Amino acid sequence: MKLAVALLAVTAAVVAGSANAAAPPPSVSCVAGGTTSFTHPPRGTDSVLFVYSPTVFFTWVGGSKHVATPVTVAVGDSFDATFYNGQTPISSVSATCS
Repeated sequence: MKLAVALLAVTAAVVAGSANAAAPPPSVSCVAGGTTSFTHPPRGTDSVLFVYSPTVFFTWVGGSKHVATPVTVAVGDSFDATFYNGQTPISSVSATCS
């Protein structure tokens, strides 16, 4: 009986530890006159499409996780980043440029 209780406690601890070890959600940031970057892309991401207000966009494919923010982007402009695996969107996140 004590062994069964001990095994259940160990199993619960392992499950709780696994839940805490989940990857953080993707995040993006934009600095007007600086860089746009992202962290924690979802597993399988091979490109990211950034769409700024009103009509500026660019696509990241491999390489560095930060690029020059387009010069037409101003402080307070918002943008969306959609993470893709091939042609399939797998996640998206929005932010505001600072």
